This record gives sequence, structure tokens and C-alpha cells, in this order.
Amino acid sequence: MTTKDHITKQADGTFSFRVSLGTDKRTGKRIQKRASGFKTKTEAKKSKTSHVGGWRY
Repeated sequence: MTTKDHITKQADGTFSFRVSLGTDKRTGKRIQKRASGFKTKTEAKKSKTSHVGGWRY
């Protein structure tokens, strides 16, 4: 599975990211998680890599 870099700059100048965690086995829908409020893109990237392993669905 390849992942795209879904880090975007918000209107207020902060950065956010969105990750896909796969699909829900019951509904077949995609599971996405989002975090925001990072001051730099690098800060968002670091947080993204540390968050992905901790999120469960």
C-alpha cells in the first residue's frame, strides 16, 4: 500500500495532515484520521509518523 503526503497548509497558516488506515471490515468504508494545528510542515510530518502506529480502528 502506498501512502500519499496529505499535509496541507490551512488558511490560518498552520498545517494539518490526513492518513488512511484502511477499510472498516463491517461497512467497507475507508477509515481516515486527521490532526491539525502544526506550526511547520516538518512538525506535521514528524507527528504523522508517530501517530499512525498509535491510531486503532
